[in-house]
Amino acid sequence: MASLYGLAMGTARGGVPSARIAVYKVCWSDGCWDADILAAFDDAIADGVDIISISVGVSTPHDYFNDSIAIGAFHAMKYGILTSNSGGNGGPGLATISNISPWSLSVAASTIDRKFFYEGPTRKQQGLRVGAVMQDGGAKDVAYSFPLPLSYLGTGEGSHILSYMNSTSNATATIYKSNEVNDTSAPYVVSFSSRGPNAFTPDALKPDIAAPGVDILAAWSPLSSVTQIEGDNRMAINPGLVYDAGPIDYMKFLCGQGYNSSVLRMISGDNSSCSEAFNGTVWDLNSPSFALSTSRSEVNSRVFNRVVTNVGSPTSIYKSNVTAPPGLKIQVNPPFYHFPPWVKISLLHSQLKER
Repeated sequence: MASLYGLAMGTARGGVPSARIAVYKVCWSDGCWDADILAAFDDAIADGVDIISISVGVSTPHDYFNDSIAIGAFHAMKYGILTSNSGGNGGPGLATISNISPWSLSVAASTIDRKFFYEGPTRKQQGLRVGAVMQDGGAKDVAYSFPLPLSYLGTGEGSHILSYMNSTSNATATIYKSNEVNDTSAPYVVSFSSRGPNAFTPDALKPDIAAPGVDILAAWSPLSSVTQIEGDNRMAINPGLVYDAGPIDYMKFLCGQGYNSSVLRMISGDNSSCSEAFNGTVWDLNSPSFALSTSRSEVNSRVFNRVVTNVGSPTSIYKSNVTAPPGLKIQVNPPFYHFPPWVKISLLHSQLKER
């Protein structure tokens, strides 16, 4: 059982209780350095991990070849290792997401379905100076910790309190203990979470997914401090991850982005070269998302090809169901698909047209 001083009592659950965790230090008091990040990726690959999670980012996105996380994630991808990284805390402005490489999983931060409010009678009573009221125009979906009882108010509510304080020489108030309530609007992306689009490749949809990132718990052993955890770097059980796009697909994508052979080899670590026949586009990547950047003055049509794998029953029949926004027509061919018993992989075509 877990709680915060009696609040939010419940069972704390992790994603994979049987997982073995290897920890690599990359950040210090003066920052997180590229050399340490790349060394950690190399060590994790050598140790045979299955998934790399890194919640480190920069204030502004960098070119793929100047981004140590993108380079390290590319090396990991070549060995079948998924890199999951935080989208960043630069929101809510557009194009603030810093981890943007198509070969990694960028995760936005969303809220959980509970909040804590102060509830009590409306009467005011004489009190001692053991609490405070703070007025701030900042985000209301972020929790703060203070060394004394404090009510955190927005600009409007704070103005009412200030008016009351100025109206009397004997202002009194009471701060009540928090109560847990259900947040029916959750989950939603928290205000500080970095937003897309991808600043360098707008048609590569970022972030990829959202996961709880507010008021979440981090566990550590009670036998040592949180900064002294020793990870077990033995290889975890294979989770059966499937990569639909591989190194060749991403190298074609980079060539199509305009990089030359010498720059490509800096990230691939081999003798790969770019040519007109080797060029690819972001639309060719076998990803589950589709993105097409355009402008109001253009009328566009784009075909996306995807290779799909049947992970269900051999007798499954799949039907496409599309709800297109106004001004956009989306067509999937074939609209119905049945995998013969001897076939698990097939090709689908999706076409987007502006009307």
